[in-house]
Amino acid sequence: MKMSQDGVLLLGGGFIGIALAKRLAADGRQVHVVTRHGHSDNIGNFKIHIGDLGDPTLLEKLAPQCSTVVHLASAT
Repeated sequence: MKMSQDGVLLLGGGFIGIALAKRLAADGRQVHVVTRHGHSDNIGNFKIHIGDLGDPTLLEKLAPQCSTVVHLASAT
């Protein structure tokens, strides 16, 4: 399983997650945002994936593309 040198897997697409994704993408990083809510339209130069963090199929697909994981997801 080969990992990308600059990919970031960002778990949580709320206000902070999207702001961080925009900044990382502006710095040239490949960013994948996993969120339960929101829309699948790409807002910036990053990819949004609608799904659940407990979905192993989704995470197994995205994790090899990323060398960094940032967990910002929460539930109230």
